[in-house]
Amino acid sequence: MRFPILFLLFSTAVSAESLPPILDYYPSCFDQPTQSLLFTGKMDTKGQLVDLGTDPRFSEVLRQLQIEAAAKDAQALTIESIDKIYPILGKVRYEGDQSVDLKITAKLFRFCQNNTALSKQQPPYNALGQKIIMTSTIVSIDAQQIIIEKAVKEPICKDPDNYIVSLEQGVAGVIPGQTKSRVLALLGSPSAVIKLQNTAELWGYGRKIWLKFDENLQWISTDSDLLSTEGLNNLDVVDTFDNSDWSIEGKVRLKTELTALQQQLPSQFQKSGAFELVKKQNQRSLTLDYQPLKNYNTNTTETLLINFTLAEGVKTQAKVPDYSAAALSNWLKLATQTQDSDIEKLKQQQIPLHQFTRGIKGSWIAAGNHLLLQYQEKTLTKVRIGGSVFKQESNKTELRQLVLAAGFPVTKAQFQAKYPDAVDSGYELTLYKGTQSIVAGFSSEEANAQIESLELTLI
Repeated sequence: MRFPILFLLFSTAVSAESLPPILDYYPSCFDQPTQSLLFTGKMDTKGQLVDLGTDPRFSEVLRQLQIEAAAKDAQALTIESIDKIYPILGKVRYEGDQSVDLKITAKLFRFCQNNTALSKQQPPYNALGQKIIMTSTIVSIDAQQIIIEKAVKEPICKDPDNYIVSLEQGVAGVIPGQTKSRVLALLGSPSAVIKLQNTAELWGYGRKIWLKFDENLQWISTDSDLLSTEGLNNLDVVDTFDNSDWSIEGKVRLKTELTALQQQLPSQFQKSGAFELVKKQNQRSLTLDYQPLKNYNTNTTETLLINFTLAEGVKTQAKVPDYSAAALSNWLKLATQTQDSDIEKLKQQQIPLHQFTRGIKGSWIAAGNHLLLQYQEKTLTKVRIGGSVFKQESNKTELRQLVLAAGFPVTKAQFQAKYPDAVDSGYELTLYKGTQSIVAGFSSEEANAQIESLELTLI
């Protein structure tokens, strides 16, 4: 058992210049109101996805966080959120991006006089930056019932048997035409399920492997053709899918240079279009997409294999259903202002609901294009409003309607007038009240800046 690191406060060997500790538990008594701190930084990952809680380089990031907390006269702090933004679609080392962007929100404390005791209540993250797991149930979407509780029996995203991609063997044994039950047996449950037009579905395994179903599997691809960068960044990274060496015909990996790709692949691959190679057999096709990318390490441009698609026939575009933005806003108003957050009512309004993250602590569900909802069992715990999660232009009118429906202003000046205690971090305003919080993002630091994102922690 690892003890909370508050013992640092009691050590007589600690000098007055010691940094405020990061706590595993909230203080039982502290000065009100608390301050919040938004810390941003980068960590060089050398092109690898990392577990921040165990990566030694992350300790230096946390030390910088403590330094900033000390500058605000904090005696201790807790970590409330960590957003990790990885490069998308295998462009690591290229276009100048070798780092993971970090955005850490911390709560700063000053203890009551002569009382440094801790409560039994834990923050979302511990002192090492590891997310706290609280329950053994998950929330998922099912055809008959939107929110269901079930024990974790079937693994989400099983490790593939192999990482070979070929026309004959499929992708880790998954081949177009297979049933959903067969795919579940091979890969486990998907980490994301996107509802498409005409009852079709798009299954995601991490951020890289996507499968489109009508009745049976139509195609498998590393490109969803549907989600925006913002949408992808709201999905969990699944290391065995996102950070593995998928190999074309067992010979060529993703990010291989085009000249090597052409030398090593069989002659059956033919050029198709400006940046494609295709191999066909009957109605099935394996398409390889490559792109010229700038390598900032060598200051050269390299043409690299970026995506593959295995399809039965032509890869058909995945499209999400249309919906009523007004109906969604009306539901959100009830959910945030009267606590009537029954998600079944969204289904009755024919709002498309997309399962984004199936976490142990809670699951994120995208409702439409601009709204993300986190449920723990049947309780709505977080609301996130922001840019479109799909590859379509953000609807500023719909975003504004959602913010107003949740009961919040749409400009920075209006927000500060309504919440004068909110901490101003330039582009963001943050307010904490007990375990609840509001984080609003704006288009600029100016008073007339328009709101671009809003995250509410309700519990």
